[in-house]
Amino acid sequence: MPQTDLETRRRFLRAGAMTMAAAPLLACSTRLGGRASSSVTPSDETRRSVTTAGLQAGPFTGHRDNGVAAWRGIRYARATRFGLPVVEPLPAAPVACTTFGAAAAQEKGAGGARSESDDPFFLNVWSPAADGKQRPVMVWIHGGGFRTGAGSVYPGHELAAGGDIVVVTLNYRLGAIGFADFSALGIPNNRGLHDQIAALRWVQAHIALFGGDPAQVTVVGESAGSTSVALLMVARGIEPLFRAAIMQSGSLNLLHDQQIAARLAARYRELLGTAAESRAALEAVPVARLLDAQAQVADAFPGMIPAAPIYDGDLLPASFESALLAETPDIPLLVGAMRDEIRFFEIPGARTMLLRERGELLAQVGWLLGKTAAGRIAATYPDTRAGNRDLGTDANFQMPTRHFAERHVARGCRAWVYRFDYGGLFLGAAHAVDLTFLWPLDGVVFGALRGGPLTGRRRALAERMRSRWIAFVREGDPGSEWPTYVLPQRPTLIMDRTDRVEQDPDRARREAWGGQEIEIARRP
Repeated sequence: MPQTDLETRRRFLRAGAMTMAAAPLLACSTRLGGRASSSVTPSDETRRSVTTAGLQAGPFTGHRDNGVAAWRGIRYARATRFGLPVVEPLPAAPVACTTFGAAAAQEKGAGGARSESDDPFFLNVWSPAADGKQRPVMVWIHGGGFRTGAGSVYPGHELAAGGDIVVVTLNYRLGAIGFADFSALGIPNNRGLHDQIAALRWVQAHIALFGGDPAQVTVVGESAGSTSVALLMVARGIEPLFRAAIMQSGSLNLLHDQQIAARLAARYRELLGTAAESRAALEAVPVARLLDAQAQVADAFPGMIPAAPIYDGDLLPASFESALLAETPDIPLLVGAMRDEIRFFEIPGARTMLLRERGELLAQVGWLLGKTAAGRIAATYPDTRAGNRDLGTDANFQMPTRHFAERHVARGCRAWVYRFDYGGLFLGAAHAVDLTFLWPLDGVVFGALRGGPLTGRRRALAERMRSRWIAFVREGDPGSEWPTYVLPQRPTLIMDRTDRVEQDPDRARREAWGGQEIEIARRP
């Protein structure tokens, strides 16, 4: 191997733990939503024509970012540490929006930095101009395993300029503060998901100020952000908040059922002691102590996220099984996953937040789906390095996202399915590689994840991906070269050096699963 490649590999391996943060993990009725916060209707300020100066959006003053208007750190809600968010009204006084808001509390997350903020209710907007036009809107929900990440990681200027769209990125509460089950103390569950709903409500009320159209909102997410999108599609009792959805590498199988959530909560109570005896005490405990407890819970429960959304029977269905049967809104859906998802979790320092080893995966299949299914699946995936990687990819990501699309289509809705095959030398088409093509993410870590600088064929692939995502945001359709997903043909776009459409790729593997999937976090 040339010396330059060796040095790149060394730098890549040293950056393994940072990659988990910098490329965050873990994104037909017509009703969406829940009881997250009070409803918001467009204000008189929003309805009025906005300034043509391009940087002034109501009370918010933006700045130029690579040729587009940008507003950073806009507050969209307020909440107590464990309370439900209340959507923030427009401020009475002018606000300069030039600095990103605080990231949600996390041990070591976006940009490799630890955050101890329990007030992360901020979003960021990029727009060609705040000129009164009604542009389509892309709302991005970041991944990071519901444990790390921030909207500030994802610069929206290129998508906004290239597609004449408005791009919104947001923060939401993570980890124990956002998702641990403290319901025994009267604390509502799924707080981080309620935050996302509050942000979408803020967008509905005020995005017209920034040149966006609230009737043309597409919600997009990767990994945990993709799972969030799926959850918003099966959530109960909220108003429609978006007209289309994109899910990249995440579905419904990584959540916690009520039994697992209770077991994790018991461990949190053991670790926090008297600080977990009442809601008031828990509200007062230092965030650093909560983060330390979260890390210990993660160590005590390998193979699962230490705090994740819960099937609670309130905002979400009561169980994984009922979520699979839940109606989804009659909206266009673009969904897919990476060919080599599981290889990301082989990076030195990557957190073990899912099942990866052959033995544990097949044991989970046998327990949940039965011995016959386990035998059939074991026979389909050879006990080789490549075969076991395919098994891990399919169990955790590929099949759940494919099945979500098939259920959506079976209800008479439209979907487009992809598999992202392009990969670099070290990781192949691993989890999160697609982020480095959709977003202008630079630096050695992102370059190593992508397989090199964004030039040549990589630049061409990025342009094709962005043009399709933009077309979908604008029209609800990624273009005529990508056929809708229909049964039984199952046409799938393979994104690679040269894109192509394949009918029912990985058919034998799909048939082995038989439309079933396993809950990764469920335990006997």
